[in-house]
Amino acid sequence: MSVLVVRFAEADFAENGQHVFRLSFHNQRPGVAARVAVVDGSVGGDVPWFGRTVVTLSRPPYPPPAPFPPPQIRGLDTSVTAGPLQNSVSALGTSFQFTFAPLAGCLTCGVPAGTTVFARVGKEPVLVFGEWQVCTAVDVEAQVTVLGGLNVTRTVKRFRFTHDPVETGAYRVQAKSVFTDSQYGLEDISPVESRYIVGEVVFGFGVLDRKTGVLSVTFSADVPFGEANGVVKTATELLNPESSALLGPGVVRVSWPNPRTLSLTLPPARECGLCGAWRDKRAAALAHAVRNNRPDVPVRLWTDPADVSLPTTMEITWRNPTDWYDVQSGFQMTKTVVVTIDDSKRGDDAGVVIAGARVSGGCQTLQLAAVAKDGSWDGVARWSFDDVVWSPNGPSRGDSTHPVPEVSEHPGLLEIVVAANSERQSALRLDPTITRPGLRYEFGASLTDCAGQNSTAVMQADRVAGAVPFVFPTTGAVEYVTRFSRSFTIAMETKMPDVELSVATYGRDCDVDVTALTFLWTNLSSNAPCFFSTVRSSKYDGYERSQRARRNTLTIPPFCLAPQVEPHVLELFASYGTGGSGGGVAASRTEVFVTVTNSPLLPAMAGGVGPRRVAFGVGDFVLDASSSYDPDEGAPYALAMQHVFFWSCGVVRNVYKPDLTSNQLDYKALNALYEAPAVRKCDALIDEILARAGGGAVVPPGVSAAMAIDTLYRFTVQYTVGMRSANVSTLVHAVEERVPTVTLRTPTTPQASGAATRLVGLVSRSGQLDTDGAEPVGAITLAWTAVPAVDFSDHNNFLTSTDATALVIAPNVLLPGQKYVFTLVASQFGVNESGYATTTAVEVVGPPALGLVVVTPAEGGSALSTEFAISTLGWGGGGVLLYSIGYVTQSVGGMEAEVFLTRQQASRDAKGVLPCDVGLVAGEVTVFAYAEVPGGGGAVARAETTVRVVPLAEEEVTAAARAALDAAQMLEDLGSAAAAAAAACAAMNPSGNKSFVALYAVGAEEKAARAQIRAGAMALVIASASVTLDIVNEDPGVVLDPDLVGGLIVAVATIAAVPSEMTARAAALGIETVAALLNAPTARSLKEHAVDAAVGLFDVGLTIVAIWGGDLFQGLDEGEAEETEKTISNSSSSRRRLKRFRRALSQSDETNVTGATNSTTSEPTTTATQVTLNPLAALALDGCTLAAAAAVRGRVANETTALMFRGKLSVSAARKFPSDLFFGKGVDDFFSKPITMNHAYAASWSFPASVMESLNASQHADLSLYRIDAGTVPSTTRAMSDACAVDLVDDAGHRVFVAEEEEITALFQIKGTGLLELEKVVYQYQCVRHVGGVWVSDGVLVRTGKAVELASTETEKGRQVTVSCHGKGDSFLGFLVGVSVVPKEFVASDEKSQPTRTLDAYWFVMVFTLFIGTTAGACALKRGMRRYDVRVANSDNAVANKA
Repeated sequence: MSVLVVRFAEADFAENGQHVFRLSFHNQRPGVAARVAVVDGSVGGDVPWFGRTVVTLSRPPYPPPAPFPPPQIRGLDTSVTAGPLQNSVSALGTSFQFTFAPLAGCLTCGVPAGTTVFARVGKEPVLVFGEWQVCTAVDVEAQVTVLGGLNVTRTVKRFRFTHDPVETGAYRVQAKSVFTDSQYGLEDISPVESRYIVGEVVFGFGVLDRKTGVLSVTFSADVPFGEANGVVKTATELLNPESSALLGPGVVRVSWPNPRTLSLTLPPARECGLCGAWRDKRAAALAHAVRNNRPDVPVRLWTDPADVSLPTTMEITWRNPTDWYDVQSGFQMTKTVVVTIDDSKRGDDAGVVIAGARVSGGCQTLQLAAVAKDGSWDGVARWSFDDVVWSPNGPSRGDSTHPVPEVSEHPGLLEIVVAANSERQSALRLDPTITRPGLRYEFGASLTDCAGQNSTAVMQADRVAGAVPFVFPTTGAVEYVTRFSRSFTIAMETKMPDVELSVATYGRDCDVDVTALTFLWTNLSSNAPCFFSTVRSSKYDGYERSQRARRNTLTIPPFCLAPQVEPHVLELFASYGTGGSGGGVAASRTEVFVTVTNSPLLPAMAGGVGPRRVAFGVGDFVLDASSSYDPDEGAPYALAMQHVFFWSCGVVRNVYKPDLTSNQLDYKALNALYEAPAVRKCDALIDEILARAGGGAVVPPGVSAAMAIDTLYRFTVQYTVGMRSANVSTLVHAVEERVPTVTLRTPTTPQASGAATRLVGLVSRSGQLDTDGAEPVGAITLAWTAVPAVDFSDHNNFLTSTDATALVIAPNVLLPGQKYVFTLVASQFGVNESGYATTTAVEVVGPPALGLVVVTPAEGGSALSTEFAISTLGWGGGGVLLYSIGYVTQSVGGMEAEVFLTRQQASRDAKGVLPCDVGLVAGEVTVFAYAEVPGGGGAVARAETTVRVVPLAEEEVTAAARAALDAAQMLEDLGSAAAAAAAACAAMNPSGNKSFVALYAVGAEEKAARAQIRAGAMALVIASASVTLDIVNEDPGVVLDPDLVGGLIVAVATIAAVPSEMTARAAALGIETVAALLNAPTARSLKEHAVDAAVGLFDVGLTIVAIWGGDLFQGLDEGEAEETEKTISNSSSSRRRLKRFRRALSQSDETNVTGATNSTTSEPTTTATQVTLNPLAALALDGCTLAAAAAVRGRVANETTALMFRGKLSVSAARKFPSDLFFGKGVDDFFSKPITMNHAYAASWSFPASVMESLNASQHADLSLYRIDAGTVPSTTRAMSDACAVDLVDDAGHRVFVAEEEEITALFQIKGTGLLELEKVVYQYQCVRHVGGVWVSDGVLVRTGKAVELASTETEKGRQVTVSCHGKGDSFLGFLVGVSVVPKEFVASDEKSQPTRTLDAYWFVMVFTLFIGTTAGACALKRGMRRYDVRVANSDNAVANKA
């Protein structure tokens, strides 16, 4: 009840004696009943009146009456009524708007009229605030609380402040209310404050690669710790204690492949708790899901465990996420990261193998390792010692007097197994003293992976007496499966004993000659024709064994082993020869089992498997399976069989309208789409069109016109050959818009995360005409998308532009363990919808866990004399790792080169001598190790360290190199011998702080000795390379490891680094070998530094020509020839084989293209009537074309431009889009872009319209540019300019077509003084072409254009002459072209005539005066120009000539 007492004055009453008055109720809501008492307190007033009423809501009077009594004014306060949330994070560019309200200083106080608000901003961490600024007064609609507690909307006065930051960081805004008048002022003494951040909330998502044990976390922004100079943080510093314990207790190693990717290399699975915790989490989820599977619950209500979706994620938490970024950066790291773990079961690769020698002797410790068959990291091993029997390799003792010792009689072995299981070790080390000769021991191993899948294996190891070569498969596996049509390699390794130590430890039976080790492969179960040569043996009835059967690693070519159900049993017999002086056993037999199956048919669908979008009714959509083939069809004596194609169709989705921007499919959803059953059959019209194929590979046009709009179709072709069949399908949907047609090629092998990933697409315009009958000409724009997401806006993630049909993703962008789906979207201007195509899943694999490289002796040693032992330690990432160990030295041209001591071996150790830079008092040599998982797609990890190597005095280098070469020639292993030979020559190479010219001061006798050393070293490296090249000869379809090929190239270049110390023969053999290596097929592109080293070697060849002159074998003494021939005699076919790879720059119009299609060209096309070319220079030019081809092989357009500039030659190679070579849209408005390399003396080329037309259908064009020092060109005449050449081939390897009536133009820049006025009377510039060893000019094919002389504003030496040369048709393609200076009466020799020999003096061209000085300006004709009665200038100075 409310009581109100009111006092009225007489003036308050109306004439009728009544009064209506307004009552204000506090804290009462409308509708509440109120009792009212009216009391008149005046003199003679009425008696009190009581009544009832209801509280109502009415609009207050305006303006409101002044409060009575007036409010108190004691102070001011301020509040933030609108603005960013406290500590919120917003992107840079956000405009921050704050709204403030002045408040009274106490509950009973008021805010005086005229109060305003001031604000200011400060930036952390210094917090220097700016000046106070007056906020803008605004009227806003706001909710206010009226009397009675009701919230109502009112127009109120507020004050607004705006801040537009220009940089990221943490900011604070302060605001205060201020009132001032003529009497006094009032101010908020405690300003309100709000903190907000301009930057980004950085989040990460993680993926565990179960194969390598690397947990990769990708962040949404760069992390300072990942920068080049970032603070180094350990795992315990990054992770909170719970997460450290989850990933431990072993050591977790941290690395940053790039600023956005953190790699946590987990310890071995036995020392990591992540998998166990993940299994526990999944087990708990499964138990919860099937909790109702009880007897008291009906079975129909049970949950099938197979239908339960188990967790695939775990979480890790950072220790101090606020410390990851500087507070002023504006970036904040989220605290938790979700880690995805692939829960798929391993397929055919699942399992465990026990690696180790199957036969061991009494002289070495046997090590057995239980490893995952597919090399996965996530396996925890457990061992068992199962059985002991008599060994068939030892003397039989199986009788009653000599029973077989039981398992219990080997307590030492049992203790080792128990200890290994207690520590969850994956390896057993068995000392020969705890085993007995003549016995076969059986061990078992099980491996449990991260998902709980368990695998078991059994191995039997024979123990024999004496010294036995430890021969074992590199991968540890002894059972293999391969296809009939495939080349297959069984990599075997041999572990040599330390004879001196073995004899001291185990006795005289261990004294063997390890250099006498031989190998022999035999097929024990059936025939193996490839194991034998075509030469009959003089020792037995039959054919001699082939070279492949005499190597420890066996490469089986296609169609050698016949397909059969039972595996082929192949035995490797390894022997030390006659055995030890103590009569110990000196041989071992290792068996492997190879199952060969028929190759499956390989159906192929043009355009890919989709899904893809096409325009309705266009004719350029064709179903084409003509690329399908039978791999076994190429087998010898294979029967010709008919190839039949059966086409079918089904509708997968009746309505299919994918959103290309927001609804991308991941690989699982894509696989579900591929495997989804058809919802209905296709229309009869489509089936009719498919039937018209009549068993052929191509369906007639018209399918797209019969398709329903926005319906997803699956077109399938069944490819049948004989009794075998295979299917391939493509998913297609049509739209009414004339979208471009897009196709996309999916990589067929796993992609290494640390290497570039290449994607190649093709886009063509719709063939449908516009309504006016014109071809659609709208511009096409391209865009790429990926699932999981890749930041396509960051150009650092890519090596090419993202708006092209070819895309190269930079290393360390894609996460290992993930499967990516890429989509290429093509949008055409004027067309509402876009065409697209999608890849299938692209699997990304990561490198092994990085370890250490340890060198002994750690304190260092002396160059070329101390034998260093290099070992790897702590590397992880699965089962057997393949290690490549070597050192870094100086190679040709002063470039750093990696020389390998071992290549892709399971052994963790390597030994060898090391070189050191000449002239250094004490230096450091870098030693390195690479590790990779077998079949890991080229994913490698690299670690390095340095060791102190004391260099030799310069006068001691030659003798030490000779001794090192002699020691290298004693080594049995060709790879080790080649590495030691390279070390011997590297010690003679100039260091980085000493020029190559400095070594030219070596005396003639010492120089000859060095030349012999380099020739002998070259022979050793060639012998090692011949093993690799023999594999290519034996099996042309084999693909080699590019790092192996590159290492051999670098080794050859290292040996030939000093031209003055090389003989022509040794250089020629090296160049031929490198040319063959460049032409060898490789699984991936060669690294640029390897191709650059090859060009450096070819430059050495040209330099030798310039130094020595004469023919190829000039100056070669008999001793060096004998040494060279003796060393390479093991590969008698080497030189004969290498010649087949020659491909010189064109020497006649009949010469083929210099690209990959010219591999059959043998010798340069010279005849008896032509001048003999300098063979060494010709070989170098041959190699240049191969280097250009190798530089772009396997790459995509615009991925790279290889610039390989040397002193005597320069090579530029690039793979381009055809549109990159021309301006304009068509032939009518077309003109060629100037094409040149960035070299002062390189010509600039331009092509005619016919070249553009010939490239219309080509996806790319390979452009090769060459510049050769004119003084070293194999020729009988000299040119004034350097010799330059251009070559252009299409994507099929064919040289482009040039119409006969059109010309290719070359502009030559001739720098120097040029022809002076007196000389111009006698001489003229002439364009010449190098053909058959002669510079010739043909007025029909080669035309000389204008010669424009540009005078310098400084000195006459700065003058430049531009000469234009024009070649008709393709007369310039592949030919060396130059500019010569000839007498005015000069008559050009015909290209087919014999040039006439004239003067013997050299023609020193003026262009070279910039290099050899103005005093070397004598000019004379050398050879090849006809004799004329003219005066030959003796000086570049016209005044001097008058004398």
